[in-house]
Amino acid sequence: MESGQQENIANQNQWGAVSKERDNKKLYGVVLFLVTLILILAGFNWWLKDRSSKRINIGNQLTEGQRLEESQPFVEESYRKVTEEKRIPDNKGVFNQEVALKLSEWLEKQRDDRGVYYHQVKCEVGGSCQTMVSNHSGLSVIWGRFRYYQQTKKVADLEIVKKDLDLYTNRSVVETVQNDSWNCRLMYDIRQNSNLDDNYKKKLESICFESAYLKPEQLTGSDGIVKSSIFAADFVAKYNWRENSGDLKLARDYYERALALFDEKGQKEPTNVSWGEKCAVGIASLDLFKQDKDPKKLTKAMSMLEKKEEINNSIDLFGKTVCILLMQDLSLVSENGGYKNTIDEVLNGVIKNNFDYRGYKSVIGTGGFMSGSMTGKATKLLRENGLILGVLSR
Repeated sequence: MESGQQENIANQNQWGAVSKERDNKKLYGVVLFLVTLILILAGFNWWLKDRSSKRINIGNQLTEGQRLEESQPFVEESYRKVTEEKRIPDNKGVFNQEVALKLSEWLEKQRDDRGVYYHQVKCEVGGSCQTMVSNHSGLSVIWGRFRYYQQTKKVADLEIVKKDLDLYTNRSVVETVQNDSWNCRLMYDIRQNSNLDDNYKKKLESICFESAYLKPEQLTGSDGIVKSSIFAADFVAKYNWRENSGDLKLARDYYERALALFDEKGQKEPTNVSWGEKCAVGIASLDLFKQDKDPKKLTKAMSMLEKKEEINNSIDLFGKTVCILLMQDLSLVSENGGYKNTIDEVLNGVIKNNFDYRGYKSVIGTGGFMSGSMTGKATKLLRENGLILGVLSR
């Protein structure tokens, strides 16, 4: 009896050991499965972070801009096109913060040793940039920066405007300011739309009244059409400032000169009249209309845009920019011209085709709008870029 019980107990102990060993194997299998799963998830998470980190690094490179000597194609053409399609905005009159910010950052770097803005910058991929110095192109940039500040409301942006006004009225740094692009008109616009103190209002006024102008009879050819029109609008602004009737007379003299040159070219070269010429004449016509209420001048301004749907076909960046300025002003006078939709179309076209930044129309890829480009080369005029920042921000 005792022998049978002992055998039975031995068998039970042996079975328990086997069962325990099986349980241990199951537990080991579960633990191994969990460890493997954790390792797989950790690896996937690391892959995601690494991929995200690369994208962040690329974003940082885009923000800071690559040095020209290190410039290389950023991505394959197919990827660039996809990115371009995603990032080209549908403005519809909305302030384009992304483009305006990048343009503002680029403009801040385009200064000579004095801090004065360049006239133009010519660059090549993998090469250096050639710059041309100027004392007058920066006034468009000051206006554009002021309009940009009106959108951002950042004190730092206003301080840049003030710093530039200090610089351009310091005759030991900038001896004289030749009129290049509506000096008075743009400075008067800042004065009318800002809360700057009297000190800075005087600086705006001094830039206007100390600018140098050629006489009407000295202006000839296509360049004369644009400059006569610019000067006409400028002397309207001078009249608005001090109400000197002599300034208004000069405005009309420059305007008549612009019309004579415009009509002469229209008769000799009707297919070669540029959008820049048309819309510069349009701005002068509109500004004089606001003074004497002559409906013929308003009609003249509007007639310059009769075929406004063709503006986007032009490669003339200056012309497109000036036409946007004219349409923005006309849209405040007349709501029946369909200007707002055309403004958005032309502005989006300019961003898509002229903005030299990766994800847009990248040639050099460092920022700024190109007035002309060849394979691997880009020319950027500060006057145009300042005006574009302004129209982006209006």
